[in-house]
Amino acid sequence: MKRQIETADFGDDGEYVGRRDQQAKESLAVLRDALSEGEFSGQFKALDMPSIKAAGRKRMKSAE
Repeated sequence: MKRQIETADFGDDGEYVGRRDQQAKESLAVLRDALSEGEFSGQFKALDMPSIKAAGRKRMKSAE
């Protein structure tokens, strides 16, 4: 944390912690909004885990 404070635009430990806390709250709000949107979208389907994993592996390979 000290290193990040020294190399970034933070005045002190409190400012660093405050910004990190704010970022965490914003990320959580985005996640809650996405979950809510998905819940009320009405588009439900069963999860096909083998297909999901295969798609993830394909993405990882294409990123290499």
